Amino acid sequence: MQDITKTKLKSGLLSVVTVAFVFVVVVFFYTNPERLERFSSLSVFEMVSLLTLAVLTFVGLALQNILILRPCGIWLPVSEAFGLAVISSLLNYMPLKLGALGKGLYLKAVHRLMLKHYVGALAAGQLIWVTVSGALGLLSYLVLTNTNIIVAAKLRMVAFVLLLATLAAFMVFVLSQYIWRFILVPRWRNLAMQLGEALGVWYRDIALLSKFAFISLLLFVMSTLKIGLSFNVVGAELSLLEACFLQACVTVAFAFSLIPGNVGVREGMLVGLAMLTGVEVETAFLAALIDRVAILLPTLLLGPLFIRRLGKEL
Repeated sequence: MQDITKTKLKSGLLSVVTVAFVFVVVVFFYTNPERLERFSSLSVFEMVSLLTLAVLTFVGLALQNILILRPCGIWLPVSEAFGLAVISSLLNYMPLKLGALGKGLYLKAVHRLMLKHYVGALAAGQLIWVTVSGALGLLSYLVLTNTNIIVAAKLRMVAFVLLLATLAAFMVFVLSQYIWRFILVPRWRNLAMQLGEALGVWYRDIALLSKFAFISLLLFVMSTLKIGLSFNVVGAELSLLEACFLQACVTVAFAFSLIPGNVGVREGMLVGLAMLTGVEVETAFLAALIDRVAILLPTLLLGPLFIRRLGKEL
């Protein structure tokens, strides 16, 4: 009964957020028709640049998929890992983040990957990704305090929340192999112990950890450039440091979000944070929509193709 209630609450939350987001988009373009013209008048170079960066983010996600499965004894071909990254992104727009579930079912059916090993690999990759992204975002904030004190002051509270989330991810990653000893509930104790064992593999393989951190760094750079370009094409003055901080906040929020695809939440965060840096709300909203479309187009175009291709493996 409790699980059913939680599912209904999540479905209701999804419906409310999605309807509200669509309503805001319709009202925005209805009251600002000139913004729609700017949206549709992107140059070929701008569109190609945005789509290229979006595809490169999928390449980064594919490399992450390859590395997190290495401790499980699985080496995915790049094409297969890329397809799983695209399909996972597509399925993430469905309720309950079906991207992770769909990828897990595929790996179990095709590569005989056990569920507990998949969950451990997924948790390890997510914790490292959040830690790296949060650290880069905090670093950009520290540099921002020396170059733009006014903007840094407005972002101080957000930076504090980002610091807490980054520290939480790092502490779970580092202390997971010890935390389970203090858990009294047998069920949770066993789950925590399995997670600690999965993450412990990364401590013993520094080379693998370094590779994953480096890939995460490149992925973060690609995502930051995409956000920066999305604002640049609409004439917004957003520095690279500010774009880096925004990307870090979006990454951490997505890790803890229950909304499929972060639809509405990502745009709201980008608009709110961009406004703190001095970007007008309408300009920020348009840039957030362009950023969403840039990642959505390759997802919708390539997703069905890879579903058909990888579906044959099943």
